[in-house]
Amino acid sequence: MLSYLKIRNFSVFEEVEVEFDRGLNVITGETGAGKSLLVESLKMVLGERFSRDKQRDTLQKTVFEALFEEIALDTETKEKFEIDNSIILRREIDSSGKNRIFINGNLATLNELKEIGKKLVDIHGQHDHQLLLNPDSHKLFIDKLIDENIVIDFKNSYKKYIELKSKLENIVKNRKELEIKKQILQEQLSEIEALNIDIDEDSKLEEKIKFLSNIEKIKNAIDASLQILSYGDISIEKLLSELSHHLLIIKDLKSEFKSVYEKTEDISYEINDIVNTLENIFDFEEYNVDELNNLIDRKMALDKLLKRYGPTLEDLLNHKENIKKELESLDTGDEYIEKLQSEVLKAFEELKNKDNLLYEERRKIAKKLKKGIEAILKELELKDAVFEVKLKEQDKITADGSKLPEFYITTNKGFDTAPLSKVASGGELSRIMLALKEIFAEIDEINTLIFDEVDTGISGKTAKKVGEKLKALSSKKQLIVITHLPIVAAMGNAHFHIIKSSANDKTFTLIKKLNENERKEVLATMISGTNSASSLSQAEELLKSNG
Repeated sequence: MLSYLKIRNFSVFEEVEVEFDRGLNVITGETGAGKSLLVESLKMVLGERFSRDKQRDTLQKTVFEALFEEIALDTETKEKFEIDNSIILRREIDSSGKNRIFINGNLATLNELKEIGKKLVDIHGQHDHQLLLNPDSHKLFIDKLIDENIVIDFKNSYKKYIELKSKLENIVKNRKELEIKKQILQEQLSEIEALNIDIDEDSKLEEKIKFLSNIEKIKNAIDASLQILSYGDISIEKLLSELSHHLLIIKDLKSEFKSVYEKTEDISYEINDIVNTLENIFDFEEYNVDELNNLIDRKMALDKLLKRYGPTLEDLLNHKENIKKELESLDTGDEYIEKLQSEVLKAFEELKNKDNLLYEERRKIAKKLKKGIEAILKELELKDAVFEVKLKEQDKITADGSKLPEFYITTNKGFDTAPLSKVASGGELSRIMLALKEIFAEIDEINTLIFDEVDTGISGKTAKKVGEKLKALSSKKQLIVITHLPIVAAMGNAHFHIIKSSANDKTFTLIKKLNENERKEVLATMISGTNSASSLSQAEELLKSNG
């Protein structure tokens, strides 16, 4: 349930706080006082789009904050935002229009706020009347009462069928263009595969080319180096050998001689190692003009492909794999088309089965809904109402099925039912929506319902029945009802009154929770426009009979 709402710097609200009760919370106020803005504020805290022209002071941030208690959310959402049995939603909009969202103190996105908001509150207003008037929306009401897996299975089958059918149509229609594309891709693939790329080897190409291109210089340098180190008549190895011989004679006579001798030996080993390394390089690498030319040709071929598909060898190999996949999807041969045609027919048969199952479920729900709606409408003073859901055949299976539901009604004896959009008045629409909400209350996990002007177009006995229905519904759900009818307002467990005032050329709106005396005065004003003895007496009677 919604326990607390705070609004700051939003239109006529400078800063207000409201603590709601369980059961039926009624909200009253003069026309233009800000009742609709209160509902709009609730929409803001639930993630709806914010209009900056509603920012009261553009230099200050606007804040919406709400506390919900005894909530039912999925485990993943609870763990993500550290939610136990309550949740605090906070939305801040700064002077530049930037949003900051907090869910239980954790930063969140606007989309995350919207997703959670959908599970916490159901807001009914004039927009929902428009939904009822639009036959395309009637399936939403029906399908909400169906096992969601049946609807999901149908939609998945429809998507699969449409995708396969579209693929087949595109292949047949664009066969020539696809063949040209296939040829281009095949040439690209052949060009890459011809090189038989080996990343380990090909990454060393430049180094090999550089080496072989300078082989004479390398040979000369190695030869000269070996002459100096070992091969020459006077070489470093021979000189070091003589040096070691002389130092060996005196190494035991003084510690410094021994140290010099050992260093000389170390240098001899190092020189010997250098000689071995140079000899091995010289012996291993032989100058080969053909090999060099082959390497250069391969490097040029690779560079050409890397320029087009690179920049790395890994990119080149990835491109090759992507070409293979695309070629598979572009198969336009007769055999492939026949195979695809078979898949399309199979998918259509599956779709028809799912569509029939969806139709049967809708038909069952339509009967139950007819019975339930008519019973509630009779309680709401539409005693002669006949309500039915017609499943209208379409020319083909659409994304919503081949037989789509549409609401039909008559409220007068002797008249055939007609489309709801053509015959229902505003007051009748309000009562039909209230009936739907009561039916959905049994299955809907949303615990807070908000009604904005649900009593539009009704009065007298009907108004009393609507109030009683709201009161009964509030035993299952928390209701927040904006009303202009005193009979409905008198039934509330809690009564909030919106008061608008002006000071220093500015408008201020307060939301006050009324005590018994204040309720009586507000109800009296709603009854007759004044707090006369007669209207006060009527208000007191209303409170006694409906409290």
